[in-house]
Amino acid sequence: MQKAKLVVIAILSIVAIVVVLQNLQTVQARFLFLTIKAPQAVLLFLTLALGFALGVLTWWLVRSKPWTSASAAGEKHP
Repeated sequence: MQKAKLVVIAILSIVAIVVVLQNLQTVQARFLFLTIKAPQAVLLFLTLALGFALGVLTWWLVRSKPWTSASAAGEKHP
């Protein structure tokens, strides 16, 4: 199972690198009041990194909190 996970991670990493490297043209991105001109590869990488960071943060928050029916119902623990 561990080897299968490593193979999937390697394949997804290679796909992400290929997608980034095939998109080198400069594009304009707008976010609220900001307009940014950057290579599309940079914006794709930043989006990938942000998604990864949010996934890790979500995993960490879910793993660190004890989710029980009592805590979900708002009851106090003794």
